[in-house]
Amino acid sequence: MKKAIVLLSGGLDSTTVLAIAKNLGFEIYALSFEYGQRHKIELESAKKIAKNFEVKEHKIAKIDLRIFGGSALTDEIEVPKIFKNPPTPPLGGKSRMRVDFMADEISSLRRFFKHPLSPFRGKSRMRVDFMADEISSLRRFFKHPLSIVLKILYLFRATCYVLRASWIKITEARCTKHEARNIPDTKFCLITTLSPFRGKSRMRVDFMADEISSLRIPVTYVPARNTIFLSYALAYGEVIGAFDIFIGVNAVDYSGYPDCRPEFIQTFEKLANLATAAGIEKKGQFKIHTPLIEMSKKEIIESGIKLGIDYSQTHSCYDPVIKNGEIIACKECDSCRLRLDGFNAANTSDPIKYA
Repeated sequence: MKKAIVLLSGGLDSTTVLAIAKNLGFEIYALSFEYGQRHKIELESAKKIAKNFEVKEHKIAKIDLRIFGGSALTDEIEVPKIFKNPPTPPLGGKSRMRVDFMADEISSLRRFFKHPLSPFRGKSRMRVDFMADEISSLRRFFKHPLSIVLKILYLFRATCYVLRASWIKITEARCTKHEARNIPDTKFCLITTLSPFRGKSRMRVDFMADEISSLRIPVTYVPARNTIFLSYALAYGEVIGAFDIFIGVNAVDYSGYPDCRPEFIQTFEKLANLATAAGIEKKGQFKIHTPLIEMSKKEIIESGIKLGIDYSQTHSCYDPVIKNGEIIACKECDSCRLRLDGFNAANTSDPIKYA
């Protein structure tokens, strides 16, 4: 049986990744970290999950990232609470962006952006989620008899726009309207002039900024955390002969952290095979598995439920509170929001308790 290292925080994503790796037939070696995080309670969840999944071995590495600080999770910095005075993002501005128009009903657009001749192929993909408040009008548009004609027209107009803006360097930095307060200097572009939905319904848009360097990364980002975690996993794997490393990074429903992007994972995988004796001596090829990287939180939860995960044992909150002597999720941090949005989208209730 092949061995695999699974980075297990005790949260929803890492637990789902563990279940996926287990389902693929790997012998699991779980690795968790006590790094000075304020939500240290997640380690108790990690222990329970590791035991329930009968992992071969579960190690908890102790690192004190508080000596550096620089994050709301490891320093005396307040964790942002998005439901308190939620900001309104500036929809104006002159920044231009290439946009990957993604909707459930327009798979043809997805194929376009993956086509060998697509100007996007090989570039970082971007995404605008049209989440209509009046969803029925959006669905009626896509189901209309003339829908295919309108889709083609829409694609043509969008293509003309993106070709005009093709010189812009694109990254996968993501800014939702709730995260906009963390990047007040970023300009956004909402292509209302191109949209056939214009005037039909109100929409929530996930904005993708021109360059990640122009963003102000959320204060919950822990500097170089995934680089450190993967380095530990790499050392662990080299010692026990495990060349498969699983990590629950996600580039769709996530907080905009730079070390959750596909480029980072691909680069680290190259490093893993260059910087280890096992890689140089060709004892094996290290592979960083990111099964959740292109999944929405809804899809992650649905996958986990199919695999039999008990999500009541997981912990996601960045700033848990004590209520009646019990540690529960705050419901207001970014992690809680993403989790709750995922369960709502999956039409199921979140089994954990919230303040």
